[in-house]
Amino acid sequence: MNIINFSTMTHETLGDTSSETESGTITYGQTISGGRELFGFSQTELAKRAEISQGYLSQLEKDEIENPSYAVRTRIARALGLKIDETETTEISNAIFLEPRTANIHKIMLELPPEHQCLLSAYIKLTFPQDDLRKVTYLSSSQPLSGEKLGNKIRAERESRNWRQGVLADKSSVSQGYLSQLENGDVESPSGAVLNRIAKSLEVDVKDLTEMTEMEVPTEIASIDQFLRDEDVPQKVKAAKLQNLLNFLSVIRDPVFQENFVITPRNQQDHLR
Repeated sequence: MNIINFSTMTHETLGDTSSETESGTITYGQTISGGRELFGFSQTELAKRAEISQGYLSQLEKDEIENPSYAVRTRIARALGLKIDETETTEISNAIFLEPRTANIHKIMLELPPEHQCLLSAYIKLTFPQDDLRKVTYLSSSQPLSGEKLGNKIRAERESRNWRQGVLADKSSVSQGYLSQLENGDVESPSGAVLNRIAKSLEVDVKDLTEMTEMEVPTEIASIDQFLRDEDVPQKVKAAKLQNLLNFLSVIRDPVFQENFVITPRNQQDHLR
């Protein structure tokens, strides 16, 4: 299985944080535009999904914005199924969001009654490859801490070590004035680079500092996610399998189906004969 790394748009093992290709370094803007075009999103649609203006997204894609905030990176990563930060080697950089189509299927699955979840699970196992799945850490769709909550978290971590603001500022290569603003909640969301430096100084992971949580993803959902990221599979095949899955979902979500069909576990069927 040749996984395409959506963080860098290169053909790599899923989870690799490298941003180098044979032609050189891929910029953050190219990462965004490449991911957007891969899913067929317009700038308007992606901006809406990421809760930013289209103008700001256009600037990001042109690399006109230096060090976008961690919150913005998170929302874009969630919208495209990327990693939050591919520029720093941290635990969080090896975790990804479900790609958009898979995230939608996962959401639908969680809304189904238990018996229909089992039916969907069985269908996925029959129609999507289950062998050679990579172990991937997925992030939940929750927002990272920002503003006052993030400032309080940083202050608590600093005070637990009996450090003055100046000590943490020096270790993190930021000014004490900026750190003071950050701890007071006057900075809504610092850049990922700043957060990475602060987290390293405190010897905590960025995801713990921002309270980003991992998500348990059923194997069946992971198999869809990795199938849709597999570059060896033609887009037409992916589209056909995905459409068949959506057709199946429309059937089992139909109220008529749910009212008239009872899903009976196999080990109980003999008692009904």
